[in-house]
Formats: sequence, C-alpha cells, structure tokens
Amino acid sequence: MKRNFAILSILFFAITTCAFAGKDAYNIKLKIKGSKDSVLYLGTYFMGKQYIKDTARIDQAGYYTFKGKEKLDYGLYLVASQKKVILFDIILTEDFFSLETDTTDYIKNMVVKGSAENTLFFNFLNYIGKKQSEIGPLSKELKSAKDKKDSVKVKEIEKKLNAVDKEVKDYKLKFMKDNPKSFVSKIFNTSREPEIPDYSDKPKKEQDSLKFVYYKTHFFDYVDFSDERLLRTPVFHSKITQYLDQLTIQSPDSINAAADYLINKCRANKEVFKYCVQYITNNYESSNVMGYDAIAVHMYRKYYTTKQAFWADSVMLYKITDRANIMEPLLIGKQCPTLVVMDTLAEVDIDKRVLTKPGNYHSLYDFKAKYTVLVFWDPDCGHCKTAIPKLRDEYKKIKALGGDVFAVTTESDTKKWKKFIIENKLPWFNGFDPGNENKIHTRFDIYSTPVIYILDEKKVIVAKRVGVEQVVDVIDKIDKFKK
Repeated sequence: MKRNFAILSILFFAITTCAFAGKDAYNIKLKIKGSKDSVLYLGTYFMGKQYIKDTARIDQAGYYTFKGKEKLDYGLYLVASQKKVILFDIILTEDFFSLETDTTDYIKNMVVKGSAENTLFFNFLNYIGKKQSEIGPLSKELKSAKDKKDSVKVKEIEKKLNAVDKEVKDYKLKFMKDNPKSFVSKIFNTSREPEIPDYSDKPKKEQDSLKFVYYKTHFFDYVDFSDERLLRTPVFHSKITQYLDQLTIQSPDSINAAADYLINKCRANKEVFKYCVQYITNNYESSNVMGYDAIAVHMYRKYYTTKQAFWADSVMLYKITDRANIMEPLLIGKQCPTLVVMDTLAEVDIDKRVLTKPGNYHSLYDFKAKYTVLVFWDPDCGHCKTAIPKLRDEYKKIKALGGDVFAVTTESDTKKWKKFIIENKLPWFNGFDPGNENKIHTRFDIYSTPVIYILDEKKVIVAKRVGVEQVVDVIDKIDKFKK
C-alpha cells in the first residue's frame, strides 16, 4: 500500500526538542518489524497537498515515537518512510496510542493499542484488502474476455464484479450505522455519492438532465461541514474541487454562485469557512484561465473587504482592497479605462526626464476599429523583441477581420522606442505616455510585458492577456460568436 510522496508538495516544519518541562500533548509510538528506515515522518493532508508535521528516529527498542508539547490538529494523517513514500494512513482523534506492524503487509499485520478509531479504521482497510484480492483476478479475466470479444463471459464477470461492489457498499453502510459517531464514518459519508432516483418514467430526453440536477443538488447531503477534522483529509478537498470544476458551468458568474452556495454551507464552522474562502480565492486569483480574475474580485469584495475574513489583518485587507480596485475596471465586459497618448513625434531627454518635443495627442476612444488590439510593450523587454514582430506578421489578418492595433510603450526612452519601430517596420499606431500621465502600470495592471487587451468597437474589453499568436484566432472566434 505504498504511494509516492511528492517532495515538492511537502512543507517541512523544523522539529526541535523542547527544553522546558511539561507533559507531551501527544505521543504516538510506532514499531515496524523489518523497517530499515532510521527516520519516519508524520504528515497530514490539507488543500490537496501533504504536509510533514513531525519526525521520529528509531530507538534501541525499535520504536519510532512522534511526540510534542502542542497538540496536533485532528484528522487523517500519513506515515511516510525516509524516502518520502507513504506507508499507510492513520486516524488522529486521540493523542496517545501505539501501533505495531511489519513490512510484509503494513495493513494486514497492524496491531492497534489505545485507539478505538484506528482499530475501526484498520479493520475496514483489512476488509477492503480482501475484496481487492477478489477484484484483481476478475479484472484480468474481464480484460481477457473483452480481447476475445466473448460477450457472454464479459457479462458473467461484470455480474461478479457488481456483486463485490455491492458487498463493499453494504459493508460501508452497516459500518456507518453501527459507528455513527466515528470519524471514520464521517470520512465515508463525505465521500458518499447521492442515491439518484429512478427517472425511467420520464421522457428519455429529460432523464439525464433530471439526474444531473438531483446529483448536484444533493452532492453535499452527507458532508458534516461543522467538523473541521475533515479539512485534514483528501476527501473533503476532493469534494469541493469536484463540485466547482465538474458540476459547475465554467463561467465566472456560475462559479461565483457556486462558491457562495458552498461557502454558506461552510459557515457551520469558522475553520471550515476560512478553508473554503482561502482555497477558492487562491485558486482563482492564480488561474491562467482568461476571465477568472472576475472570480477573485468577487471573493475579495464579498468576503475580505466586508471583513468576513476574520484571519486577515489590516495590512492584508489594504493590499486586497487595492488589488480589487486595480482588477475590477479591467474585467472582461467592462469599458476599457480612458487612455490618451502622444504619437512618435514626441521626444524626451531621458537624462533630464523632460519632454523636448511634443507629439500629437491621440485618444484610444477616438481610434476607430471594429476590434482594437491594445498592446503595452517595452523595446528593452526580451519577450517583446520576439513577440511584437510576430504580431506585425499577423497584422494583415487582424485588419482583414476589422481590427487594428493601438500600441503603447511602457518606458520613457523615445530613441530606443523609435529605433525599434523603424527597424521592425511596425505598421500600426504607436503611442507614448510622457510623464506617465495615464499611470499605465497601475491602471492597466502592467507587471510584465507585452500585455494585450482586445476591445470591441465600443472599447469594451472582450479578451485580455492573450499571446500574440492567439490574437487573430480570438478575434475570429469573438466575431463569429457575435454573428
């Protein structure tokens, strides 16, 4: 039952020996016959990753002892080898217990002392192990029968597999009925699927829709959102991601509604609430999917600036509010901020930072095009040196679709800017912002270059932060969608 433990997903905590007096808050003794590891790790699950919480060295009696002066948060924990391979999981809802097993079969040979939860847990794992030994040969038979196209044999094997599956489901249901207060039962319930009613009496074209609606509506029926121990299990996080990623239409409005629905359920426990708000915010503010920044703004506005995020201090709230103020005017569907720049007649003394020759002013809103490709770039930027000429090569295609390019340099050296324009024969309008009057970097969220916004004829943002290779395809798709 070994599983790879991805080193990159581990957060190490320095474990130091407490020099002060006091009793241990937890003490977990573990003995593994045949183990060649001098060190074992105790870790837990959180937000889809694993985190090391403690280490233990083997003593002369062959025991590894995990102990500390501060209690560990309860939940599902893992025991990992010196090579960061997960050996097995354990339940932590009691602070003092011991486990003994051997390397021939960690689960089958596990002896638990002092932990009712782990006794239940390993009894279940042993049962599942037996059922897996039944399924293995049947799965091989099924593959062989399918290869031979023996439909009779396939049906016979599938019937046996379904019977085993039913036995496991019945066992779980009985387990939960017999142990309703057990944390193991809570884990089972969290992963439990809704029982979809029979809609065979409905028209066939409606059945799939009715099943999906029921499944989504009842997806969290068995989840106890008041139990924060579930946060430290893979099943809770998996449940949330499945709901948001697979059961929700992948558009900002739909995801925002799903997030609010989910977070409202999480209010049953403040730590569960914190977990969900943080996960959803972090997940979408770092997303590379165009338009998902609207979800991050929604989370900022609804849960942080309203001070519902009780864990956020004044510095964090200031930064989040500032970030929301920058991002919100630049969301897809918003009218692009005003922008007035000078053309290439402008010249600047870079050393004195003064405008030595004014150019003509040009407003983005006076720029006539069915689609405006608004490009912010820098002649010194390595990426721009390759990207901008590629955009030039696509210019005829952009024009053919009714588009045009409104390019603005983010830097103040007009000599380098004009040199690049001439050498690369840039055919579109090129603008410059002397004195940074437009506050381009802040108002257009420029933290790297090039940055491209695509605007419609009314200067509404219809796409953003697309690569130069994607511009033509994006405009074409938007145009076809509108038609």
